[in-house]
Amino acid sequence: HSIGKLLGEIPVLLSKEKFYRVVFYFSDSSDLVAKEIQSNVDQAIELPWNLSQAQKIIAKEELDILFYPEIGMDPLTFYLAFARLAPIQCTTWGCTGTAPPNIDYFFSSKHLETPISLENYHEKVILMENLIPYYVKPHIPSKLKSRQYFGLDEHSHLYLCPQSLFKIHPDFDSLITEILSQDQQGILVLIQGKHPAWTKKLKQRFEKTMPKVSNRIHFLPRQSPEDFTHLVMLAEVMLDPLYLSGGNTTYDSLITGTPIVTLPDQFQCSRITYACYQQMGMMDCVAHDEKSYVDLAIAIATQPNLRNQLKQRIQQTSQALYENKVAVDELEVILQQLSANS
Repeated sequence: HSIGKLLGEIPVLLSKEKFYRVVFYFSDSSDLVAKEIQSNVDQAIELPWNLSQAQKIIAKEELDILFYPEIGMDPLTFYLAFARLAPIQCTTWGCTGTAPPNIDYFFSSKHLETPISLENYHEKVILMENLIPYYVKPHIPSKLKSRQYFGLDEHSHLYLCPQSLFKIHPDFDSLITEILSQDQQGILVLIQGKHPAWTKKLKQRFEKTMPKVSNRIHFLPRQSPEDFTHLVMLAEVMLDPLYLSGGNTTYDSLITGTPIVTLPDQFQCSRITYACYQQMGMMDCVAHDEKSYVDLAIAIATQPNLRNQLKQRIQQTSQALYENKVAVDELEVILQQLSANS
């Protein structure tokens, strides 16, 4: 799961000397990531798929701090967050906005929030210097698969947007239209939805909103992690969608050096790729408006020298995103302060 990849290492890496680390998991949490977390903390407690029983089990532990890695991706976790089960309850950007009323703190980053976004939280927002994920560095294959392997034309300019299809907002259609209209060699590659109906509905929308270029939009099957990396490396440029930025996708892709063009707005859920670039100290691929987004994407796709320069810089600077123990150290200090002041 995306949250396991972003935050799963944190309870394992928190100091055993400073914290007693308890992880709660639901009964179907049996994948390798879950098992690794469960076996490397002080206590792992299974929760039943029953809200009232789960609340009682958590409350019985008399925790100092209850930390939700996400709120809203799962119904049971969402409703658990409405209860007061510990004196300090917090979450982070696995939740894409303000959480239920009994959440006291929201762990974010100084680059993820704006004055406007901060007005929309009821909880106190903690602006960390570092992005909170401890993300294990993805593997880079030594031998690259061909575009032919994916059924893609070798001579096209490949614009890749491998996001979940629910992130493709209708406002993004006009940018896609401009890019493909100006770059006649361009093709856009998307990944089919988790449910076939998602793909079908988006294709129907594209046929209505961009009839002249929709034939150059390709939907590939969902990829294995290895093939996903190959696909990213084959692309000239990646497109971050409007309003809902890539999260795992950004972390999994920047290690390859493939440029991601992004356009942040005033809210946290659009600013993850932007915040990654901030942590890297490289802002060359950040657009300022829709026109600059289109111009930048086309320039990267059609100018090999520019693309290669950006790729080298991204490969050098993206190391700041991976296995960043400094972020865990910063989190430890904040958690200790919160507990001492409660």
